[in-house]
Amino acid sequence: MPPNKNLVAYSYEGHLVWEAEFPSDVDYYYRISSQHPLRVNSFSSFRCEIDPQTGKILGKEFYK
Repeated sequence: MPPNKNLVAYSYEGHLVWEAEFPSDVDYYYRISSQHPLRVNSFSSFRCEIDPQTGKILGKEFYK
C-alpha cells in the first residue's frame, strides 16, 4: 500500500493541484526547511527540492 501523501498543493478555489513525490517507497515529509526554493526533509533522511508547480522532486540529498 502506498504511503499517504502529506505534502500537497491546492488552488485558491480549493482544487488539488499536486501531491509531492516521496524520495523512497515508504516515507513521509516532516519539515519544510526552505520555502524559496521549496526544500523539505523526509523521515528517511533525504532533503528534497520540490518543484512548486508540479510536486516532482528536482533533487535529493541523503543527509545522515
